[in-house]
Parts: sequence; C-alpha cells; structure tokens
Amino acid sequence: MNASRATCIKGGVSWSPSVRQAVPTIATSVVVFLLVLSSSPAQAGPSLAAPAKRNLSLTYDVSGVGVDDCPDEPTMRQMVAAELGYDPFGQGSSEKMTMRFRGEQRGLIARLEQGTSSPRELRSAVGDCDELASSVALAAALMIDPTFATRERSPAPSPSAAAATPPAAVPAPMSSAAASRVTPVTAAPRDDVAAAPADDDDGSPVGVTAFVGTVVGAGLVPGVSFGPYVGVGIDGTLWSVALEAGGIVPGTAESSSGHVTASLVRGGVVPCFALDLAPVVRGALCATLELGAMFSEASAVERSRPSTDLHATLGPRLAIQVEPGKMFGFRVGANLELALARVHLSIDDAGTTREIWSTPQVAALGDAAFLVRLQ
Repeated sequence: MNASRATCIKGGVSWSPSVRQAVPTIATSVVVFLLVLSSSPAQAGPSLAAPAKRNLSLTYDVSGVGVDDCPDEPTMRQMVAAELGYDPFGQGSSEKMTMRFRGEQRGLIARLEQGTSSPRELRSAVGDCDELASSVALAAALMIDPTFATRERSPAPSPSAAAATPPAAVPAPMSSAAASRVTPVTAAPRDDVAAAPADDDDGSPVGVTAFVGTVVGAGLVPGVSFGPYVGVGIDGTLWSVALEAGGIVPGTAESSSGHVTASLVRGGVVPCFALDLAPVVRGALCATLELGAMFSEASAVERSRPSTDLHATLGPRLAIQVEPGKMFGFRVGANLELALARVHLSIDDAGTTREIWSTPQVAALGDAAFLVRLQ
C-alpha cells in the first residue's frame, strides 16, 4: 500500500489527513456565519416592528355657543393624523370614535368616546377652542395608540403620496437623546385646559351670577301676591346656591267688619341641583327657605293697631334657565311654599274677635328673573 495514500480508520469513520486539516477552518466559518445571522435586522424580533395602523369610523359634532372657532371634521382628522403619523379614520370600520365639542356659559367642553375605553372629557374655562382642539387631538391619539408618544413620529403623508410610497422599513430604536425629547403621557394639563374624567365635577369652573326678578301668585298676603326680588348666586356644572331678598306689595282682605292689609319683606337661601338640558338651556330643582316679617293693619274700623309677625316658608322650586349669551340669561320657575309660621289677621268687632284672613298652609307662586353673569 502506498504510504501517501494511507488512511487512519477509527470508530468506523474514515478521515483523510487533508480533511482533518480543513475541519478547524470550516468550524470557524460556521461560527462567524451564525454570529452574523444572529445580528441581522431580520432577527430583531417583534419589539422593533412598526405598530399596526388602526382604522376607525369617526362621528364628529360641534354645537352650542362660542364654538365658531372650533375646527371642522377634516381639520380635526388632520390634527389627529399629525400626532399619529397616519390618518386613522376611514369608512365602514366596526371600531368607532366619537368627538363632541359643546359650548356653554361655563366654557367649552369636549367629550371623547372610543369603543370600550373610558370616555374622556376636556374643558376650556376661557373658551379657547384652538387650545382645546389640540388637547383633544393628543387625547384621541393616545386612545387610538397608547404607545405613539414613545416613538419618533413623522407628518402624515397626503393620500396621493401614501399611494406612491412603498411600505416603510422597520424603524430603528430611538437613541437616548431622542427618547429624552418625548413628552411623558402624564404631563400636566395646559394652563387653561383641564382634562378630567367624564361626569367628574371636581375641575369644573364656578360662575357668579346676579339677578333681578319678580314673583306672582297667591297665599303670601291677602289677595294676589306679587313683588320684586334681587339676588346673587354661585353655580357649578351640577349645582348652584343663591341668596335672595325681596318683598310682596300690600294685599287687602275685606269683610263687613272692616278691612285688613298686609305686606311682606323677606330673604332666603336657594340651593339647587342643576343639569344642562341643551347647549343654552339649563334645568334646576331647588329648595327655598325664606324668612321675613309681615306688616299688617286694619282699616274701616274705629281703632287700628299695626302689627308685625314672623314669616317663614320652606318648599320646592322648579326652574328653567335660558342663556343665549355668555353674559346674560333669563329664568322662569314655579314655587310651592309651605308655611312654617302662620299669621292670623283679626278685627275686634265690638268685643268680638273676627278673623279676616290667615296664611294658607301652602302658597303657590311663579317667578321670572333676568340674569347677569359676573364671572
């Protein structure tokens, strides 16, 4: 056997000397190939994948006073698209988002609803709809994609450019410098636009209102009861409290024994539960507590002695308030007043006391007032 062609046989596998010399080189090449393959962008994993774009149907509504500067629907779509980097709104999607801007006397309110997510309500006490719309666009983008604030964003392309542009490459991770420029989602609200959960009144603005009006009805004094009143109140979104003061002009009751005349001066406190029924219409259910003094005297008698008696009533008031302007409004109401202290007006007729009139157990009144908003 030729020595140059000899083979070394061990364990049933035949290896030639040239193969034994090539094994280290082959192994090194395989290791290098695997290292390169493991560092390839194709193996980067799902954490670097571009976020899936969503498609939602948009319902958009703007109504009420002071909303002339609010954006229309196309503008609002563009503002949300500028935040996300693409337009998330289309047609026929089962996912829906609702945006409503509503103007009222206490400022502007925007409400966002999307699927099963908790609704969000944002307010602008100063009536700045541009600033409010910017906050709404940011809140809508966060509801659609809560992760968008942690990645780099680019302006949304126009429809024609989007059709001609091939799919974007997988974005590279942000550098630490880029990450430091991202505004945290929990950043404090803007100075004049406060975000609050829906149906939460803690951040609502408080208004101050002065009013002057009149009441007309029966039961406070003899005959028809009417007279002026003035007051001032503070009000929030779901409540109001007012202080009132006024009087009832003299009324007369006649009899064969003589006449009695009575007038009234009183004041009270009126707390209310209030609810907006329409952009410029507000309803209120109130409780009235009135205290005062009734002044009475007799006429067509031989001797007359004026008297002063305690007046006290408690009862409900149902009111409707209309505010067509930011600084003024009108209110009408219906009152029932239960007498807590009843007054009996009598005449001494030749030694016999004859009752001419007494305060009924319940007085029924209507009231109307002109309102001026001070704050």
